[in-house]
Amino acid sequence: GRRPWFGYFAETFLAPAGTMAYGDEVDHLELAEADTTLGDLQSMVVGSPEFLQAFRWYLDIGQTRRVTPSFTLMTGDKDDPRFDRFYLTGNEVRLFLGLFLGGLPSYMGLGFECRDPHPEPAPNEHYSKLYVFRIDSGEKATQGPYRWGQNAELFTRLTRIRLAAEEVLPGLAGEVRWLLPPDPTGHHRLIAWTQASNPRYVFIANLDPLNAIAAAKVPGVRGLL
Repeated sequence: GRRPWFGYFAETFLAPAGTMAYGDEVDHLELAEADTTLGDLQSMVVGSPEFLQAFRWYLDIGQTRRVTPSFTLMTGDKDDPRFDRFYLTGNEVRLFLGLFLGGLPSYMGLGFECRDPHPEPAPNEHYSKLYVFRIDSGEKATQGPYRWGQNAELFTRLTRIRLAAEEVLPGLAGEVRWLLPPDPTGHHRLIAWTQASNPRYVFIANLDPLNAIAAAKVPGVRGLL
């Protein structure tokens, strides 16, 4: 039956080989017998070439190695005024992928679902990162409690995605079959996948949050469902 279990979650960012003192980070994680690791998708703008390359690499690691990167939406460490640009767009597709993708575990920090867009830095009390150390003076000081975002539009859209996931996910299991995998060259930003066995749903996501795709061809869909 279904039983709870504990996994080894490593808080590493999958830096390029040779960046860290121990050489290749994936080799190190395998030797440490880590089940999954944080990764660094939270530090990239959705749809950017950097994001697409890392996303595809993480999928490849999950398929070929004994450790699986996470599809990380936002961490407390990145809920910081220096990193506001990562979350100006694309938050809906981050949650959609985190819930429906399968194959990669997902991770979400506090306040993501109602986070206000910050085209300019907000007061420090709006950032959970600045409560980790509770600095009383200087540019990182906080006065009073953490202030939750008031982004009702984002919260409503993400709630719709979450409610759909609660309905759909109990009936899904097994491996993912990619119909349009992430393009590491960054030329194509539409992705699509289904289930490897007994497919019931096709999931499609546009990784270009600034430009809609009016019409697209997804190979392999005809006669699939």
